[in-house]
Amino acid sequence: MDWLEPFLKIHPHLRAHVDLLAVPPDAAEALAKYPQLEREPDLLERANRLVCHNGQGHGLTVLALYMVSRRKRSSHTFAAMAAMQQSARVNTNDTFWSGRKHFSQVYGETYANDIKKKLAAQGVNMMAGEYMPEIARYRGDPEAYVPFSGARDHIRKVCEKRGWACEGAVNVKGREPEKDPHAPENGVALAEDLVVKKAGEIITKNPELKRKTKGEIRQMVTEKHGRQK
Repeated sequence: MDWLEPFLKIHPHLRAHVDLLAVPPDAAEALAKYPQLEREPDLLERANRLVCHNGQGHGLTVLALYMVSRRKRSSHTFAAMAAMQQSARVNTNDTFWSGRKHFSQVYGETYANDIKKKLAAQGVNMMAGEYMPEIARYRGDPEAYVPFSGARDHIRKVCEKRGWACEGAVNVKGREPEKDPHAPENGVALAEDLVVKKAGEIITKNPELKRKTKGEIRQMVTEKHGRQK
């Protein structure tokens, strides 16, 4: 490593951290020591970029600089700021909601009133939060009701539970579903009123099916449209 000693003469403050220069840390190593880095996907993505170098591809990487700062007892926030060479991001509840339109302004009052009615029926009080259609699995999903206080944590937990990827104000890595959503045993139960409705439609289209028993008709409906409750 002929480059190392000349580099240290220019940057003597890094001599105590020569190990991070000789063998730059990788993301797995850094995460094991500093789990807070999970909240810094941008930093991890730039982990091997050089912050300062000798002009020949050798020097101090972004992740190495982060670890140097932590060794000097800097906080995670300060170390990440130094490594990324930018001001710390302000992630308060106010900044999260700032500039966001109420969902009724985006989707209309009719939609909003329907959502409020569905949530109220489930015991959700909308005075302390807002409904976010972006994370709703269906209309009126109570998990899409996000409290004003702790909005990021709520969204993060919802996405982590579902295995959804999320990037932006909240960063979550996606994962494969724990169950096959298309498997028959994981299907959503078909409500009784829908079974009756679909049975009527089938018989109307094919009157000869009147000869079949109700049980046989029900079986045809559930096999085609979903499992029975």
